[in-house]
Amino acid sequence: MSKLTWSNIISSLLGVYLVATVSSQSLLDSVLIILALIMLVGFRLSKIELKWIKFPNYIPLFLYGAVILVGYQVNGKFENYPWDSLNRFVWVINFYVILLVLNNIQFQLNKFVITTAVLALVPALYGLVSYYQTHDLLTGAYNTRIVGMVNSATYHAHAGGMVVVFLLGFLYLLWGKLTSKIKILSVISAVLLTVSVFLTFTRGIWVALVLSTAVIFWLESKKYFCLFIVSTALLFFTLNKYLPQFNERIQSTNISSNSERLELMKVNWQMFTDYPIFGIGYGQNLERNREYWDKPEWSKPADYITSHAHNQLLNVLSTTGLLGFIYFCWFYFYFLVKNFYLYRKYKNSKQHPKLQKLFLVLLWLQFEFLFSGLTDVTFEYAKIKATILLVWAILIVIDYQIKKEGELRLVEAQI
Repeated sequence: MSKLTWSNIISSLLGVYLVATVSSQSLLDSVLIILALIMLVGFRLSKIELKWIKFPNYIPLFLYGAVILVGYQVNGKFENYPWDSLNRFVWVINFYVILLVLNNIQFQLNKFVITTAVLALVPALYGLVSYYQTHDLLTGAYNTRIVGMVNSATYHAHAGGMVVVFLLGFLYLLWGKLTSKIKILSVISAVLLTVSVFLTFTRGIWVALVLSTAVIFWLESKKYFCLFIVSTALLFFTLNKYLPQFNERIQSTNISSNSERLELMKVNWQMFTDYPIFGIGYGQNLERNREYWDKPEWSKPADYITSHAHNQLLNVLSTTGLLGFIYFCWFYFYFLVKNFYLYRKYKNSKQHPKLQKLFLVLLWLQFEFLFSGLTDVTFEYAKIKATILLVWAILIVIDYQIKKEGELRLVEAQI
């Protein structure tokens, strides 16, 4: 089998991988295993030389893991040894598999877009039909909002939001090179998935999509930025007037109705002040909620909410302390800084002139993910985290191939 054939297969599999984030963890895991086997077995059988790539920015990630291990030893009170939480770091292996895959193929963007557009119709329609019938198609549970195939409004909203931006971003990138049928299919898929994400009535994803899109328009065109703000305002007032559930969600955006979420943020801040250096323990803020709720200064009832911090950075601060927070941010924001640098570098550049568009799309995806983390712990959820790993991998491979090899094998011929 030729390398080009493998490229077509892998590009389609990456579309399956992306849609699996909003449909099935088992499918997501299966795709990653298949991709690893193609690299390690398929390429060898096809007598194709494997091009290895260095893992990016590994020092802060290593130090972050070390802080977690030390934190377990210092703070104690754990029923299980840290491996229970450290197995969440399997994403590091997944990330490298995607890096390796992208470094060894010419990413067939049209195959990726087609696969994503077709498959995204499944979770979108599933959610919309379930919402219309007010009962989940599989579980039969009564729903007043879309929870999707992942049975969670949060998962469907945040993972689905990223899939929407992927679709719209790559459509923008490839618009002149796609057939009319593919364009229509992709637009329909993106619109239906957007509506299904909206009907989760998850305010955090609304804010993330609006803010990230506004930032991208601001970077590219102040005129389009103004048009976007006016259009968004008109849409907001229309929905607020004619859609009762939307109005209810907006009206409930106040301190009293969000008291539980605010209490969780406050208690996570107290956890940080109690354990400022190494934190209360990776993943242990949720486990030890009850310990805090029972304290006199909190005195919460036995059935009071148990959850995480509902903010990615505060969650890191409370669980891994100041040291963990520093190393996490070093790793987490490294890709955004690099992305912005490359976007500015290739803006109006005669060398790889269309790369600026690709870096803009990747920036849009990164901002959407980071803004989502303001109201949830998006990097802690495996299915949601999988989307940003694909973004980071595309970014790193492009930078690596230009810098180290002087050529861009990944996507250049297609954009």
